[in-house]
Amino acid sequence: MKLRILSNLKNRLLCLSWILVLLFIARSHMESRHENMAFQGIAESREVIVNSENGVEVRNIHVTPGQVIQEGRLLVELERPELTLKINEISHRLEELRLQGGMDRDAIRAQIEQLKAEQAVIRTEAEHKIGELQSRLTLNKELAAGMQSLPVKKTDHKRRSPIETEIENLKEERQLKLSRIQLQIDTLEKLLSSRENPVDVKTQSLEKELNLLLVEKEKLLVYARTDAMVGSVLCKVGEKISPFVPILTLYQQSPSYVRAYIHEKVHHMAKVGHEVELVSLSDGAKRVTAKIVGTGSRIVEFPLRLRKRPAVQIFGREVEIRLPEE
Repeated sequence: MKLRILSNLKNRLLCLSWILVLLFIARSHMESRHENMAFQGIAESREVIVNSENGVEVRNIHVTPGQVIQEGRLLVELERPELTLKINEISHRLEELRLQGGMDRDAIRAQIEQLKAEQAVIRTEAEHKIGELQSRLTLNKELAAGMQSLPVKKTDHKRRSPIETEIENLKEERQLKLSRIQLQIDTLEKLLSSRENPVDVKTQSLEKELNLLLVEKEKLLVYARTDAMVGSVLCKVGEKISPFVPILTLYQQSPSYVRAYIHEKVHHMAKVGHEVELVSLSDGAKRVTAKIVGTGSRIVEFPLRLRKRPAVQIFGREVEIRLPEE
């Protein structure tokens, strides 16, 4: 009797062991299927927007949409009428100083006070504009707080938002204007305490200011900073362009990132930092290993071109994959 009970118990344990083994195999099979899951995306190139931090007039355009250009190629010639007027004015004043016998000290003091007042106005206006832009930037960051991303490598180009770029340009422009005025103030104050010929000192100051303006004028010749392809030309010759309004767009010749979409049921399989193998759908021989640098926090609809059945809506999350530079 005991032998029969032991035999039945062994049979039950053996059956239970086989059931556990089968469950383990099935689970491993399911996990391996998930690990090898494929999802689709679209390879895209970063867009570079060419604009100016000052109001300009388009003098000449040297490229056309779709044209492939090399680094250093002249793209567009711009003109700032007020800058040209200022250069002509200083040149005229330099000529007058050569005929002038001296400067009255009271006039110098009055000019110093006027320049200091101009500095105060420049600071106030710049701080007001920067404050407004920083408020907009803070709001945008709060709206985009759901997006994760990896820290950018040192070799990667710095990527800043248009608002951050505008703030940086405003700070540089403010510093340039203040430095130019401060140079005039320092020179005039030196005149008051110097026994040198005021005309010579003033001439040297105007020559330095003229050189700074000529450097600004050189920036109106816009050159390509890297090999690229012209996307759109958004202006015409003779057109007046407001500050930071796009003049033309450039694209890298090869894609720099992939915006992929993964189904919402398995979105947890794509995590920031994971390496993935990219395969071209048009040419399976083209393969490259890349890294996931961002995952979306919102459920979005798949683009039409990535659906097998255009009429059927599919939802998932965005996955950004950075392609190697080579």
